Amino acid sequence: MLNIKKNIEPYRTLVKNFTSLSILQITNYLFPLITLPYLVRVLGPEKYGLVNFAMAFVAYFVTISDYGFNLSVTKQISIFRADKQKINEIFSSVIISKFLYSIISLVILLAITISFNRFSADSNVFLFSFGIVIGNTLFPIWFYQGIEEMKFITIITFICRSIGTVMIFLIINDVNDYLQLVMIYSSIAIVIGIAGLTVAIQKFKVLIVFPKLSSVRFQIKEGFQIFISIAAINLYSTTNIFLLGLLVNDTAVGYFAAADKIRTAAQNILPTISQTVFPHINKLLNESYDKFIAFNRNLLKYQSIISLFISLVLFMFAEEIVNLILGNQFPESILVLKILSILPFLSSFTTIFAVNTLIPLDLKNEFMKTFLIAGVFSFASALFLVPVYKQFGTAIAFVLAEVIAAFLSFSYVKRKTNLFARKWI
Repeated sequence: MLNIKKNIEPYRTLVKNFTSLSILQITNYLFPLITLPYLVRVLGPEKYGLVNFAMAFVAYFVTISDYGFNLSVTKQISIFRADKQKINEIFSSVIISKFLYSIISLVILLAITISFNRFSADSNVFLFSFGIVIGNTLFPIWFYQGIEEMKFITIITFICRSIGTVMIFLIINDVNDYLQLVMIYSSIAIVIGIAGLTVAIQKFKVLIVFPKLSSVRFQIKEGFQIFISIAAINLYSTTNIFLLGLLVNDTAVGYFAAADKIRTAAQNILPTISQTVFPHINKLLNESYDKFIAFNRNLLKYQSIISLFISLVLFMFAEEIVNLILGNQFPESILVLKILSILPFLSSFTTIFAVNTLIPLDLKNEFMKTFLIAGVFSFASALFLVPVYKQFGTAIAFVLAEVIAAFLSFSYVKRKTNLFARKWI
């Protein structure tokens, strides 16, 4: 009886955290999807595109402040969760590092906004968007994922996003309210960040201490390759949107961003699964390599089926979905969604091979190469495709990059592990 309970407990934790993360992801993506039909109709393609262009721009600074900590530190917290002193040291080192990177980001943002007309013309939009970076810096999601206690931040996020959704419907009334929309996004991010940090300190008794310089250096070194990898991922996600805004116009950004938000919302369950199992996978690897491989085989099988279903639905019903959610101002988004519909299926492989296999095995160099090559290829192809095919070129460059990332991560996993040593389907 005791053995049965012992065997069930890890899965009970997985189910609990999957539920919490699912609610969290629904909060992060479904709430924006609820406001999407309203916002695209009130703001129109141009101003909606401007807001998303600013979001794409500020995403670079989110990446800088994150610095790969969401993966590298989650793994450390998972391993050392029983060592209170070690947790305090890790937590403090990461928070201080994130603040330093945020200050650097703010200086860069100010310099760009002042120096280039494309940004100075709408400087308030870009400056107010920086609140998202501040909120992200404060929010220690890596800590909650590491200790596998997601319910607290789920509650916080759900409440704050709910308030933000209501504020959008109350405050955003015409096309000139786009700046207020940016301010709502930033304010909610900051409140969530403060609340998440407060709960970690008060509920889980984490102490922010002055860490050793060697500890800060270690975290920076540990997260470097993941940071480069995530920065490379941005080359074919955020950068493609950014290039679209620079090389074409805000209206084209609006067409692409609206379709991509639908795709992201539909695909949302996949990163939820990955985030849920990531700490568990690291624990399994510490116990047994065979258990680790067996778990990933099953994960690959079931996640492939789910992602294929999502991709097929998006492709077959793209026109109906776009017309229902976006209305008649976004006909260009139909083909964009059809092109992007393959991404849920492709990214399910990339996630399992790269995030859930290469990182736990400490194959960070292979992880970095995967996304660096894919990102550079995407950036280069976008330079040719976007000026000619506009939002459709952006979508094609995105898909091509994901194909390369999936293939490369598959190749590394096949070469470095025995994940495919036997039939698993």
